[in-house]
Amino acid sequence: MHFKMKWLRKCSILGILLFIAAGVFAPYQSSAATQSEEIIITKWEVLWETSANEWEEIATGNQPWQAINFEQGLPPIPEGTHSAWYRIDLPETPWGQPSLNINKLHGYDVEVVSSEGRTLYHSIRTYGLDQYRLLIPVPFQEGAQSLYIHIKTPSDRIGIQSNMVLGDYQSLFPKHVWGGLTDLLLISFLISVAIIMLICSIFLRRNHFSSMLTLAILILSFGVLILGYSESITMILPGYQTALDTAFGIALIIIMLTLSLYFEKLVGAGPWGIIRRYRYFLIIYSILFGAYQLSGELVSNEFISLYIFSLNIYGLFLVIQLVLLLVISIAYSTKKNSDAISFIIGYAIFSLPLAGELIWFIIKRGQYDLIYWKWGILGFVLVMILMLGRKMKNTNRMIG
Repeated sequence: MHFKMKWLRKCSILGILLFIAAGVFAPYQSSAATQSEEIIITKWEVLWETSANEWEEIATGNQPWQAINFEQGLPPIPEGTHSAWYRIDLPETPWGQPSLNINKLHGYDVEVVSSEGRTLYHSIRTYGLDQYRLLIPVPFQEGAQSLYIHIKTPSDRIGIQSNMVLGDYQSLFPKHVWGGLTDLLLISFLISVAIIMLICSIFLRRNHFSSMLTLAILILSFGVLILGYSESITMILPGYQTALDTAFGIALIIIMLTLSLYFEKLVGAGPWGIIRRYRYFLIIYSILFGAYQLSGELVSNEFISLYIFSLNIYGLFLVIQLVLLLVISIAYSTKKNSDAISFIIGYAIFSLPLAGELIWFIIKRGQYDLIYWKWGILGFVLVMILMLGRKMKNTNRMIG
């Protein structure tokens, strides 16, 4: 089994190196494609709405469209605006299947309509991921045409946030896929490592089985969490938003519970068993939270919906748990507990990028998407694997 753990660590390090290499070279690979035949669109129009208008009203009415020039900066969003129409004027194209690539668009309900009123794309999301990367096939016609995008959202983030590229579908599609390659590699790596660990745990002694199983479930949950948050996966599986939403919520719950359990097994439960007691509290809250989410359609109490069983409150409990783990790790590390020191290192790798991005998210007033926290998860997972391997090695040495 020592050989298996050594092999697992080597595979993990190799996978991380391959992931880093792909993350570094993917942008260059994407930009290496020829762009001479592509048309960069930096100007469009917006119609802010106080109440949502149907396509027929937009097509026939004389609306006060506001011109936007992306190179000069995006205009401020009127306060209280939660829906808007965008009109994009497209020039005549020589391609048999022209397509429009939008790298960044914020919204929950997004509908793309042709100049004839035909719906080209429609997606409704009911969870926190409000960023879209779209590759929209444009109907071929002689002469110029216009494309309309209707966006609705309950949040303060709305609209097209990048310039657009008009080109041939066959040329744009590979680059569109490359844009989400990093997420796909990271998800595949985490899930693969978790599956390998689950298989290895079957052959372990009883005293190591639970630790290996707990860590495998934690790593698998991290993979599912990124899966549910990744816009690239939503792009590939556009009809599974609800399933991804459910998977994201379940993974978040499992991470909260297994992280504290794994900490208990490797470091300790803390003074007065505070980590264990907090985990029991989270189990009770998670059951109530899950029951409420399943019966949400039957509950009409808005106060409870906003302040007790919301993802914001759940996220707050997660932050409290991470703070507890950090404080107790520091306390144990002063006693020269090597596991506590290793956990602090892994925690720092995970938390510092996340904290920095959250601060920048607040400074930018929501006009920023979290990116680097995924790299923190990768480093944290590697440290946890090394901690488990070292503990198993020491235990086997003592037995031997």
